[in-house]
Amino acid sequence: MNHFEAASMDSVGVVVVNFNGDGVVERCLRSLLLSTSVSEVVVVDNNSTDGSVETLKGFVAANKIDARIEIVEANANLGYGRACNLGARRLSSRYILISNPDIVYEAGAIDRLVEAQVRWDLGGVGPYIINPDNSRYPSVRPFPSLVNAAMHSLLGEIWPTNPFTKRYRVDFAKVNFKDRWISGASILMPLELYRGVGGFDHRYFMYMEDVDLCRRILDKGFELGYCEEAVATHYQGYSSRQRPYFSAYAHHRSLAIYAISDLKGARRLLLPVVLLGVTVRFSIRMASILMQKLSK
Repeated sequence: MNHFEAASMDSVGVVVVNFNGDGVVERCLRSLLLSTSVSEVVVVDNNSTDGSVETLKGFVAANKIDARIEIVEANANLGYGRACNLGARRLSSRYILISNPDIVYEAGAIDRLVEAQVRWDLGGVGPYIINPDNSRYPSVRPFPSLVNAAMHSLLGEIWPTNPFTKRYRVDFAKVNFKDRWISGASILMPLELYRGVGGFDHRYFMYMEDVDLCRRILDKGFELGYCEEAVATHYQGYSSRQRPYFSAYAHHRSLAIYAISDLKGARRLLLPVVLLGVTVRFSIRMASILMQKLSK
């Protein structure tokens, strides 16, 4: 038992992964601490260089809440999933809330997530996430079909309105309850279940680790839900904007890893098509980033 040993076993422990999030992570922590359900927060810092660790330590000291927040400094950038697993090992609460540092929760949002989790006996539940302009962030999505995924990868960047991309980004309200995944930007689940399925797969540095985790939870016979009454705002892209080329590489590498893992039996014959789509999409994305930089 760690220094959170006094935490209620019915409470929520939060894991936040920070990487150069000096402009966003403090807002996230402030919103977390407004919840009556949150009893412990572990911030895993992936070797930030922007002074955000010092900002976090100052925030904790100024608010005299060191018994509720622990800062774990990694000596390297572990990636999102590996850092989440590191933080999860330090929790003692009944539930784990995995959260991006650029998520800000409205008052009562986390308490409503817990209520929904208990009421529906779910394997995990996510909030209704909006962007800063109040548009909906697609935090609930169907597992993509192989054809849609491949054609979306091939056409999405050069023809955004193609029918495959539209089906790939289907409205969350139309997603079958038993065939959807919840974004790892914010998802709450029983800590015992998270540990039982092995947490995030370390092969994914960032991106797709949430799809993989949700698939394993569904395979255990659980269902995933979302709670429209629990609202959070996602100030997304702060990290990917800092390293656009690496983010593009990590994203497409994860797509390839997921395809290789997911395609089994006769479906594995489709693997070359899917990997070709990922490769073409990656090339287009890299060219697009380069053109944007040259045009500035």
